[in-house]
Amino acid sequence: IWSMGLLVPTPRDPLYSVSFHIGARTVNDPANYDIMLLVGKLKEVFNVDSFVDIHDYTGVSVGPKLGVLRISRVAVMPQEFDKVSGIRMISLEAKAQRTG
Repeated sequence: IWSMGLLVPTPRDPLYSVSFHIGARTVNDPANYDIMLLVGKLKEVFNVDSFVDIHDYTGVSVGPKLGVLRISRVAVMPQEFDKVSGIRMISLEAKAQRTG
């Protein structure tokens, strides 16, 4: 599960400020063990000061590298419920630099 919050040129193109949420959803997890395991895996991939390559995913296969994302802040958000399914999101703030 993901949700884009902000993408603005800061201070100007090719440097951008980015804010988004990424998370996990589980069913039949009354003690929240599964969801916390998934959130832990997300935090391993998106940890502070890590770099993530940005590629063009509009085609059938991964396109060329367009830039890099540097994660500057990671915070686990409060748990939300949608009927019987638990949803847990991580809030991420980053800087993105377009290289192409």
